[in-house]
Amino acid sequence: MLASGEELIDALFGAPQRLGGTETILGVAGAAVVIAFVWRAQSRLVITLVSTDLARTAGIDVPR
Repeated sequence: MLASGEELIDALFGAPQRLGGTETILGVAGAAVVIAFVWRAQSRLVITLVSTDLARTAGIDVPR
């Protein structure tokens, strides 16, 4: 590899000090949307992971 140690760390973990305010706000907002979706759909997701037949019986659209 032809990169310095600092460049490798930036490639692996990113460079958060280079992010502006807009990128930070969008990242936090995106994470909040994902967390809210998982929290709201938690029971359906767990039932589908445990048994697709049980999920179909419960009226959950499994392919979706």
